[in-house]
Amino acid sequence: MSPPARQEVIAFRLRKNYRQEKRNRLFGISNEKELVDIYNAVDLYVTPSLQDNLPNTIVEAMACGIPCIGFNVGGIPQMIDHLHNGYVAEYQSSKDLANGIHWALTEGEYESLSEEACRKAVSSYSESTIAKKYVEIYNKITGNHA
Repeated sequence: MSPPARQEVIAFRLRKNYRQEKRNRLFGISNEKELVDIYNAVDLYVTPSLQDNLPNTIVEAMACGIPCIGFNVGGIPQMIDHLHNGYVAEYQSSKDLANGIHWALTEGEYESLSEEACRKAVSSYSESTIAKKYVEIYNKITGNHA
C-alpha cells in the first residue's frame, strides 16, 4: 500500500501585530513540535506581506524544507533565492504571486527546492551563524578579536 499523497496546503503568515501567544492560541499551538508538524504538513509557505524586514516564518518554513513564495519587498528577496528555494514575486502583483505558487507546485523541482530551502536556513540563520555575525560586528566596532 502506498503512503497517502501529501496535501497541497498553503500556509499564510499572520499579521505582524499579533503576539506569539495570540498566534499560538489562534491555531492551538502549544509547543514547537506542533509548529514543526504544521510546517511539515504543507507543500509551500506563502507570505503575501507587502512590507516585512526578515520574517521569522520564512526561516521556520525553510528550516523544515518548505519552499517559500513572497513578494520582492524588504528582506524577503535576501531570504528566498528566486527559483532555487522558492519564488520571489513582483511587488504587489497577485498574478505573479499566483505564478510563483503554480511554478513551485508544478514546474519546479520540488525535492531540490526543499533541499535548498533547508540548506539556506541552516547556512544563513542557524544560531552559530548568527552568533558569528554578532562577534564579527563586535570585533569591527571595538577593534577586539573575541
